[in-house]
Amino acid sequence: MKIVIAGGSGSLGRALAADLAAPGHETVVLTRSPGRADYGGADVREVAWDAHTVGDWADELRPTAEGGGRRRQSRREARGLPPDRGQHRPAA
Repeated sequence: MKIVIAGGSGSLGRALAADLAAPGHETVVLTRSPGRADYGGADVREVAWDAHTVGDWADELRPTAEGGGRRRQSRREARGLPPDRGQHRPAA
């Protein structure tokens, strides 16, 4: 599974990326400072981003031929109902 972590070069992001990379997930960190973070030897790939412009990092979010990026169908969609938009009606 491909996992992309935005801003993952901080202390929490480094630990998360290393843990996710351990079982073999393709782990990508979007960071403003590539090459500065230490992921403890884990196989983590860094991609430069600035959170303001679309660049090469946007390619990391696109679905892959291996099936990454597929969205799971919700229960409502599986039953043929429209998506819930948080507009709950009171019970009659």
